Amino acid sequence: MKRILHFRILHFLMILALGLGQACKGPEGDPGPKGDPGTPGAPGAQGPAGPAGPAGTPGTAKVFEFAWDFTAADGYELGFEFGDLEEPIEVGETDVVLTYMAYGTYSDLPIWAPLPQNFSSNLGPYKFNYAFNDLAMFIFIEGAANVLAGLTPAQLNDHGFRVVIIPGSPVNGRVVKPNINLKDYNEVAKYYNITEAKVKKIKVK
Repeated sequence: MKRILHFRILHFLMILALGLGQACKGPEGDPGPKGDPGTPGAPGAQGPAGPAGPAGTPGTAKVFEFAWDFTAADGYELGFEFGDLEEPIEVGETDVVLTYMAYGTYSDLPIWAPLPQNFSSNLGPYKFNYAFNDLAMFIFIEGAANVLAGLTPAQLNDHGFRVVIIPGSPVNGRVVKPNINLKDYNEVAKYYNITEAKVKKIKVK
């Protein structure tokens, strides 16, 4: 009988102690430090390409073509003012003048190479180059004096050039050029809808 009573008392004390222990639970501690970030997942698939930009409006670019023979007497240079052409052309301060040189043909179609273009002779290298502003432009041959003096008539004469004047769009004082390869005449012609019928064949003085 005493053992049973003693056991019940112990059992009661254990329950009481357990209850008091839960009732005396302290406040929650501060959160632990943040763990290291996990490994980034693989990038998702690339989205579809956006729509192509619109082509240039027909007539926004001016284009003309001519041939020229370079000589020592002219300093291996051609220069003219846009206003002195057979049909005077007005060039804006922000317009861009592109110049291409006939570089042979392919399938009976001319190949136009952008200036500057580098060549070589038996005496050394030389280059066809150009410069312009809104009033005039110059096309000239660069090279050492002895190289220029040794150029043959075939290297100096009957060179064809095509000039494209594209409108510049000033934004915040900067000229914004179209997002195309300006060195590729075919790409420029496609963007500005330049057909062969729109190319003016002229003579320069």
